[in-house]
Amino acid sequence: DNSGMYKIFIYKNIISTSFLELIDFIGPSSFSLNFKSISEFFHFGFVYFNETFLNEVKKVNDNDLIFWQGENLLLKHKHLTELTTASKYSTFDHYFCSLKKVLQGKKVSLDLTGGIDSRLLCCMLRSLDVDFEVAFCAGQETLDLQIAKTIAGMLGKELQVTFQSLTNITEKKLLELFELTDAQMDILTYYPASCLSNDRKSRNIDMQISGVGGELYREQRWLQDFPFYKKRNSNIERLYNLRIESVAFPHNLLGEKVKPHSLNTKIELLKDLDCFRMPFNTQTYDAIYYNYNMQTNSGTYVTIANNHYYSAYMPYVERELVKIGFNLNRTERVFNKFFRQHITRCFPKIAKKKTTENISCSNENLEMLKDVWGYFFDKSKRLAKQLLRKITNQTYFQESNVKPEGYDHIKKMKIFKQQERVLKDFSVINKDISIQNLPNNLLGRALTVGLFLEKMKT
Repeated sequence: DNSGMYKIFIYKNIISTSFLELIDFIGPSSFSLNFKSISEFFHFGFVYFNETFLNEVKKVNDNDLIFWQGENLLLKHKHLTELTTASKYSTFDHYFCSLKKVLQGKKVSLDLTGGIDSRLLCCMLRSLDVDFEVAFCAGQETLDLQIAKTIAGMLGKELQVTFQSLTNITEKKLLELFELTDAQMDILTYYPASCLSNDRKSRNIDMQISGVGGELYREQRWLQDFPFYKKRNSNIERLYNLRIESVAFPHNLLGEKVKPHSLNTKIELLKDLDCFRMPFNTQTYDAIYYNYNMQTNSGTYVTIANNHYYSAYMPYVERELVKIGFNLNRTERVFNKFFRQHITRCFPKIAKKKTTENISCSNENLEMLKDVWGYFFDKSKRLAKQLLRKITNQTYFQESNVKPEGYDHIKKMKIFKQQERVLKDFSVINKDISIQNLPNNLLGRALTVGLFLEKMKT
């Protein structure tokens, strides 16, 4: 797994595909809590790099190989080539022809949304006569869902829609989600994916394919430096402020064991991210997105699916394919040009249908001319959203799959109130605040950490 997507845990000379099973095997008393990682989890909903909630347990890095010499475990480097080197695939098409061979004989389900990334995957595989279904998970009817249904129809397919709502979740389900996610992510964040996975499993799906990571072939992660995409100076702090943590975190909600780490989150993370600095600003931002965001966030979803449901794969974060996007001319990634070329070649009519960005995917001159206004409007809206988020600590111009009553339902649960005592006993949250006052985006994180601490306690 050279892409670093699959999570494996290591403790002394023991490795495990499950963090929680490793704890059960050794016994909780052998470990000490990593309060820095717990703070990071409250900030972002994940624990990054090779860290976990425990000081003694680490995740295996993508560049490591594990060997046993007698009873001793040894880690050796793979010496992976840098992203700046040429890919073993000569072209994008070369890769997808290889992928087609892998998918033969499998029952495949593709995520299809109203965006451009999933559309390209569908078009590329459909043009190669790969058989697959398309699926979507929704909390309610949205523009994203409407567009996905349209594209599915044009591909000659029926969109398999899974509707989910937090108001349907039970205490038993929350405990199942905790075991399912292996204490690696916010259990409420994973709930929609679990609903979709269960539906897919009922249809005997062998493999899920997702369009996550398409930003590595477009300019989306560079927009904070628009239009200067080949500067020698990489402003990682600005990237942090606008892309990683754009809303000020309420440090006062955390307890004495966690709050000091929370206050230092930005300083410490900027130090850690500096190792990804490259010759040009946009190379740096790509390296951070791939090695920091994708390997942890997306990798956790891949690991959960592979462990409990079916094979899950994200082509855009395949290391050799990432190299193609990484080494594209900067202009090829502006205005979705690279994706436009491939979608238009495969299905010109589908390319003309607008995405959730309110622009088409077409590479035809007339369509691109019509898209100019929509392109600049979308980028202006994104900039305004980021600025307003910094000023007001709220998110604007964004459709949500979660209705507010879903969070109200969670807050009324007995299990939620029980975690307040556990979190306060471990000095993780402030003893003077009520867990009911936590912002909605922290509810699932508090539940996850609380259930983990309860496991350690018992």
